[in-house]
Amino acid sequence: MTGIELEAALTAFPRSRLCDFATPVHRLPRLERKLNTCPLYIKRDDLNGVGSGGNKVRPLEYLLGEAQAQGCDVVIASGQENSNLCSIAASACCRLGLKCILVHNNDQPRALRATSCSTSSPAWRSTMWAPSRKRNAMSMWRS
Repeated sequence: MTGIELEAALTAFPRSRLCDFATPVHRLPRLERKLNTCPLYIKRDDLNGVGSGGNKVRPLEYLLGEAQAQGCDVVIASGQENSNLCSIAASACCRLGLKCILVHNNDQPRALRATSCSTSSPAWRSTMWAPSRKRNAMSMWRS
């Protein structure tokens, strides 16, 4: 499947645009020399402009697009206290005007640290801890 065919296929799905630009690809010549290898490149998804960025933003465009298409106004994101999915989902929901509830599936910390989410932050509307070994998850519903 070509890039054009893939783009055409993806238009069938609802999407909430979170990234307005293509992130750059940088060559890593010093690492190439150190490893004595062929050209190496890195895609800079950390520069996509949503929260801490990363590769979780692009799938969220489709998950949150589906939520909005279904009329949902609340999203639940689940993961460990330091979950990138949770922090990026909260940031994306805030940008789209959706309420985001974070459920951390590890024990509640005795004190919030700089790397923990703060319930006073506007991006995190609600945070709770529910100890579990389950992986990250997302749900959405209409309130």
